[in-house]
Amino acid sequence: MFHSNKTCIAFFAAFFSILFPIAFSTSLLSCATNPKVDEIEEIEIPEGEISFRDYNGVHSFLPNEKVRKHPYLMENFKKKNGRVIYIDENYECLYGVDVSRHLGRINWKKVKKSGIDYAFIRIGWRGYESGILHVDERFHQNIKGALAAGLKVGVYVFSQAINEQEAIEEAELALEEIKGYEISLPIVFDPEHIYPDAARTDDVPGSQFTKNAIAFCEVIKKAGFVPMIYSNLRWQGFVFDMEKIQDYKMWYADYKKLPRTPYDFEFWQFTCEGKIRGIKHHCDIDLWIKKIEPMTDVNSAVKTESAKDTSTEKLEQDESDNEEIDKAIEPADDMPISSETEILNELDDSKPNENLSDLEQKKDSDSADE
Repeated sequence: MFHSNKTCIAFFAAFFSILFPIAFSTSLLSCATNPKVDEIEEIEIPEGEISFRDYNGVHSFLPNEKVRKHPYLMENFKKKNGRVIYIDENYECLYGVDVSRHLGRINWKKVKKSGIDYAFIRIGWRGYESGILHVDERFHQNIKGALAAGLKVGVYVFSQAINEQEAIEEAELALEEIKGYEISLPIVFDPEHIYPDAARTDDVPGSQFTKNAIAFCEVIKKAGFVPMIYSNLRWQGFVFDMEKIQDYKMWYADYKKLPRTPYDFEFWQFTCEGKIRGIKHHCDIDLWIKKIEPMTDVNSAVKTESAKDTSTEKLEQDESDNEEIDKAIEPADDMPISSETEILNELDDSKPNENLSDLEQKKDSDSADE
């Protein structure tokens, strides 16, 4: 049976006028109440060994069976609304950033609104040529802004210590600079190799790096804070004596789709290419796989003596003060711009993790400085 064109058009117009609103409203409902959970593609790892590629080629090592392994199941890592997440009723997932002066001025309120729960802020760094220990020029600005925005905060020291005394000096610097701030996350020892530049740590053996890490962590521990060590596969397989440092918390860096380490860790730095509102540049994003326990923050929100006034009113940063900080920051010849893990990732045979799409808010006219 045939109908005129006008009859057909009228029929389909009426049909879609009823169908489209129903389909559209159903779509909105399903997105809101049943977020899609995507599988993450498995990574092929040779059985019994861990492999990775760096600037010297491909390396592999057998896990040390005496070192505590992480409890995570690879099949429980998913993507939910674009975020990497670990799905297990015994854990919750929180997202964080780690920052230094290289990211410039940060709008912490926007960072918080972008779905970020915590921050590791660089408190200091040692020059890889000079050996001089510095306070990060933006540390106080960053920690005040992060705390005022309601983020949990931890700190880290970029170490180029060649012996235990220098590692102790780095820990003491951290303890001095955090006085008066509420520190609810660990204080981190972050040793890294420098590539391709020559560095004062080039000839330091793994046994000494292990001693340095222990010296740093013990100073932090005795002061009543929780220490943590930053590492990647190179450090775990060929530098650190993992048996000697396994009782400290571990912050693991790996930009693959799944964490490849067999060893225990609590924080996973899974990308260096994150895009977060409030931060102008690409940044590191971290996943905290937090075991659900009665006690929440690892440092029980320690606040040191000589407390600084961290009220919201006091932490509203004066533009003239910020401009003075900007002017005071000069490039340093022996301060690496890229992290070791970032360099290894660029040389690896697969692309880094996709950015957290749901943390990439629509660009507006506001800048990170506002």
